[in-house]
Amino acid sequence: MIVITALCLMLVFLLPVAVIALLIARRNVDRPVAPPLPPVAPQWAADPTGRHEYRYWNGVRWTAQVANAGVAVTELGGATPAPRELSA
Repeated sequence: MIVITALCLMLVFLLPVAVIALLIARRNVDRPVAPPLPPVAPQWAADPTGRHEYRYWNGVRWTAQVANAGVAVTELGGATPAPRELSA
C-alpha cells in the first residue's frame, strides 16, 4: 500500500515537472539561431564611455586612442572599455 501511494505521489508531482521541462527544451530547439554579426572595420567612432568625442575601434576591440576637438591622443593608463556593437 505504501509503495502504491508513493508511486501515485511521484506521478502527481514529477509528471508535470517533466512535461514542463520537455516543453521548454523543445521551445529552445525550435528557436532559430541568429547568424553571426559581420566584423566591423577599424574606424573612429563615438566613444562608448562618453569620456571623449571619439575612440578608435581596431576591428576587434576599443583602443586607448581617443580624440577630442580633432586632436587624437592616447588615453592615460590605456584603459579601454568593453567592446560593444558599432552602428555602421
